[in-house]
Amino acid sequence: MLVSYTSNNTAVATVYEDNGVWKVKVKAAGEVEITAKQAGNGNYDAATDVAQTLVVIDAVLPVELISYTAKVEGNYAKLQWQTTNERNNKGYIIYRSGEDKKFVQMGEVPAASNLQSATYNYIDKQPLNGNNYYKLVQVDLNAKTTELGVKPLAFNFQTSNFSFYPNPTKDKVTLSFDAAKYTKLALSSIDGKVLQAIHLSPQQNKLEIDLSAYPIGTYFIRLTGAKESVVKKVVKQ
Repeated sequence: MLVSYTSNNTAVATVYEDNGVWKVKVKAAGEVEITAKQAGNGNYDAATDVAQTLVVIDAVLPVELISYTAKVEGNYAKLQWQTTNERNNKGYIIYRSGEDKKFVQMGEVPAASNLQSATYNYIDKQPLNGNNYYKLVQVDLNAKTTELGVKPLAFNFQTSNFSFYPNPTKDKVTLSFDAAKYTKLALSSIDGKVLQAIHLSPQQNKLEIDLSAYPIGTYFIRLTGAKESVVKKVVKQ
């Protein structure tokens, strides 16, 4: 008598017949019951169904995370993480959010190699004033992502008479700030790349910068002095 098979959870695994041979196709991690059935005929009664549970375990992660830390170093945020047993690992993506919890990609760090252990670092040179949340995501060679954790950091930058307009802007912004307080200005992209670096004279308290050559998006303006540093966000339309 012919035997047929059925699956009670086709999202995990399906069964099918291939040239007289029954096979199982695994589709996802989970638990599924495979039932064998044998119908009767004019001479024999139907056999009692026989069911067996199949447990599909998800694949082992490409890395094992030993530690993940975030520390304040001056006006910067330093992220460091250590891994072991790296396999098929493409690298890591760092995301950051403020209190709005809207995470924005900050940068990428490639995998060192298929090592037993590795230590990675990432520096955020443009942290937000107030609470920052840093999410670490691992990416394997098949583009599958795994979130490894979120770490908070708080910065309390001193307030100053630093302002600019218009914001958002289509091209230029005019800055106003305290004279003799800052020595340099930096315009950076959201991933921390410095696009413009300008030295300020002690008497200078105004400056115009041009964003017309850059793509639409978010940028950061940082003023740095001997005793403090202040950063603000500008949006290019």
